[in-house]
Amino acid sequence: MPFGGQYGDKAMSDEPRTDDHEPDAAQREPLRDAWRRPDPSRLADDASGYEAIMLAHDTASERGEAGYLDPVSGLFVMTAAYLHDQASCCDRGCRHCPYVGAPAKPTAE
Repeated sequence: MPFGGQYGDKAMSDEPRTDDHEPDAAQREPLRDAWRRPDPSRLADDASGYEAIMLAHDTASERGEAGYLDPVSGLFVMTAAYLHDQASCCDRGCRHCPYVGAPAKPTAE
């Protein structure tokens, strides 16, 4: 598990989740340019280190890397592109989640 083990009771993996009700990559909406900037509720434009954080994010994204080390906290942060490839929000509060504000995924009954 490359992202440091488990978060709560959900194991983190570098493999995209494959839920039966999720569309495959060909059916998902492409990553929008607007999603490349974090929702202000996750990282405000005036946050300390914002420019350095976004430079680290953009560099990792250009290289096709799953994430980057936050220049302020030193924590590993996943890129918007990597999170987009996961097909839906994991509800962990990821900084670059492209699904913030998206309708909740359907629940299996």
